[in-house]
Amino acid sequence: MRWFFAFFVSLSFYYMLGPLCVNLFDLLTNYSSSLFYAIIRINTYHLCLALGIFISLKMLLFIPFGQAISDTGRFRTKMFLAGLLPTFVLYCLYLLIEMKINPSQYAAIEGQKINRLLILPLLLILTPIQTGAEEITYRLFPLRIAFDKLWCKEKKTKLAASFVLALLFTFIHLRNREVALSNQVILTLSYYFIFGFGATFITLDTGGLEAAFGLHLANNLYTTIICNYVHSTLPSIPLFIKADSTVSISDLITLILTLSLVLLITRVINSHKSDIIRRY
Repeated sequence: MRWFFAFFVSLSFYYMLGPLCVNLFDLLTNYSSSLFYAIIRINTYHLCLALGIFISLKMLLFIPFGQAISDTGRFRTKMFLAGLLPTFVLYCLYLLIEMKINPSQYAAIEGQKINRLLILPLLLILTPIQTGAEEITYRLFPLRIAFDKLWCKEKKTKLAASFVLALLFTFIHLRNREVALSNQVILTLSYYFIFGFGATFITLDTGGLEAAFGLHLANNLYTTIICNYVHSTLPSIPLFIKADSTVSISDLITLILTLSLVLLITRVINSHKSDIIRRY
């Protein structure tokens, strides 16, 4: 019940405080169309969500951050990097291959070096908050509500929980522009579903949210810094822009390979150092 209450409070900050802050932000900035303001505006909801999470953990549950996100009671940097680095590297390698195969689909953004450098610190600060808030709200809280723990030894339970939270992860992204404007909605939604399924399975397999957080962060940093696409929900000045926002079969295959690699690496890490508190 306590985790459900924390979940409810966090969502209240997102859906109630978020719109108020966005309206106030629009008035104070006189509805500026600047990219700098657009980045802050799109992340205002997640900043409110992060505030709700902070209040829930510190003032309602009295649980330290490390104890909340991991059954070990601490944030495991190795697990975080196991999700972050392989994902970012594989996505970049995939981009290089795609640019060779389909060069007409990609274009370099020229003449924006100064603006790109100016917004880079903002992206590096806000993107972890945005992805972390989503991971805690839509993956951590539901798992804590259902099991009170994050590590699970039963494969059927892991598969079932991963399926349910994959649906939830897909549902919360239905309002994204890339979904509404996609020519292949099924493939686009499949991307969210596969990502949600894999990230949840890895969370239950490792007993913590660190690797899933790293995965999510790498995905969004790659999109905003390296290669974004038209109609993207995330405003930025990346190095490259993709002309089509439609998810392809090769995108899904790359995602599956990435999730599989991260799962393998996290299992290798755990095989060398079994530090999960297994609460049966």
